[in-house]
Amino acid sequence: MKTLILSCNTGAGHNSSAHGIREYFESKNEFVCVQDALAYISPKFSKIVCNIHAFVYKYLPTLNAVAYYFAEKNERKFTDNFIGYKILSKGVNNLKNEILRENYDTVICTHIFSAYMLSVAIKKFNLELKTAFVTTDYSFTPGLQRSSFDAYFIPHPLLESAFINNGISKAKIYSTGIPVKQAFKFNQNKNEAKKLLNVPLNAKHVVISSGSMGCGPIKKVVLKLIKCKQNYAVTVVCGNNNRLKKSLTPLIKKYKNLKIYGFVTNMPTLLDSADVDLTKPGGLSVTEALVKTVPMVLINVVKGCEQANVNFFEKYKMAVSTKTANGAYLKCVEMLNSANIYNEKLSALKKYKIGLASKKIYETLKFTAKA
Repeated sequence: MKTLILSCNTGAGHNSSAHGIREYFESKNEFVCVQDALAYISPKFSKIVCNIHAFVYKYLPTLNAVAYYFAEKNERKFTDNFIGYKILSKGVNNLKNEILRENYDTVICTHIFSAYMLSVAIKKFNLELKTAFVTTDYSFTPGLQRSSFDAYFIPHPLLESAFINNGISKAKIYSTGIPVKQAFKFNQNKNEAKKLLNVPLNAKHVVISSGSMGCGPIKKVVLKLIKCKQNYAVTVVCGNNNRLKKSLTPLIKKYKNLKIYGFVTNMPTLLDSADVDLTKPGGLSVTEALVKTVPMVLINVVKGCEQANVNFFEKYKMAVSTKTANGAYLKCVEMLNSANIYNEKLSALKKYKIGLASKKIYETLKFTAKA
């Protein structure tokens, strides 16, 4: 099996899932390559789109939400002459050339843009491939009904009906969970993880992660937590938001219970050490906490596809959500001070936990005949 994984650089979640799959496939001595689908149009175009996405995501979240909801409600009305689809189609020839040049027999998409491009390429050039889509949010992806892949890997069995109701054949749906990097499957004792991170063993540890782009009212939440009289240790992961990291770093000298990081590679250890994960509700962020069974407080400022993640995790009592810094602070304190609330979240996470996604994806594609 020679596999091409088509991702997009619009947020880290799609790439993280892609690389989680790649890691497992490579552990089975399979050849696999991850590519940015938008780069088939042009690397410059990809960079422009990703910069616009990051700007809207961080500074115009309401616009992001409106655009998502519009696509969700109206996608069926779009035709192939829709300007967005016409632009994506410009990368189809280059995609086809790479597939044929490298003799790929399997292609996996982790973003709807790449799914559309692959669908057009298959139809236009009669490509014979085993194909799959990996959903990276806890909802049906608008536009996915335009595809006809061999397999659709979805985040949870509880979401199967949403995909079936949107035209995806039940026979092609596999409830694998969202792929995360292989390091997340190894669990450390909480105290051992705290020792590695130099976090006091007697402190309740709040890990604040705001996604790769560092979104949300993080500084305000941090100030409330470190100034309160509770015995809390606070660790902030700023991602690529250098402005946030720079504004928080001076606080370390005054508040010994605070640690600040930029982009990290030890998120599994941080979550193993955490009592609460205060995070943006991106698909990968909530999945990582689910895999590690860490109760969550979700800062829901971006909405759009992330609203579906909030809805799912709140419905099944695995998390609570808020839109404000004060709300996030109060919900953290409430969760850490109430054994009943905390244990309810912990029990729900254990009940609905789903893992080994990359292994299930590999075995499905390796040992299942093309549809």
